[in-house]
Amino acid sequence: MTSLKERLCCSNKPTPFNAGELCKDGCSYYQKRHDDYVLRHSCCKSKSSPPDYYLDYGLKYCEKFTLETYPKLSPEGQQWLKKARCNLQIMMEKGLQNKPELELNSEKFRKFAFNTHPKAYLDAGLANLKNPKDWFYISTTPELKEWLKAETWEQANKVVSVIADKKIKDAFEYMEEQAKNFKNWTEEQVKNLQNWLKNFFDQKK
Repeated sequence: MTSLKERLCCSNKPTPFNAGELCKDGCSYYQKRHDDYVLRHSCCKSKSSPPDYYLDYGLKYCEKFTLETYPKLSPEGQQWLKKARCNLQIMMEKGLQNKPELELNSEKFRKFAFNTHPKAYLDAGLANLKNPKDWFYISTTPELKEWLKAETWEQANKVVSVIADKKIKDAFEYMEEQAKNFKNWTEEQVKNLQNWLKNFFDQKK
């Protein structure tokens, strides 16, 4: 008969967290989810690792947006960021509790997590942001290497498709076209893209 201790340290059921409260303080949710997985699988016969999304993307970019991007945004942009941060964590928690098996496959988990991004951003009011600098800082927070990945463009296209501003669509289309050849870019070409984005949004002032 399996003991209580064994059931607690070898369980595929994520411990419920109050993501709605955790998100108000920042990004600890992702570390807690990672640590919870490790604890719940500490005595399983078959060892497995937590989804890499928790620390390599979720925590990384939550902190980057919170610590680096937030101070640069307008008051409206800052409100958007706080709402989007909470939306992402709440949606992740809900998805995990409904489908705990997602944690057992890092690739499927990453896809699930990325699929929550567009709705989280839009429900937080992304389409209503008027300050061009907000758009610039938000869109350039992810490292350029992220724009090489199909999953990044999938979520970006879902967001842009509901935004009426054609210039913003043009910006994403330009970035997508340039990113296709990123592997062959020189440092100067990378800087040129960054400058193009800055000039584009400066023109919208």
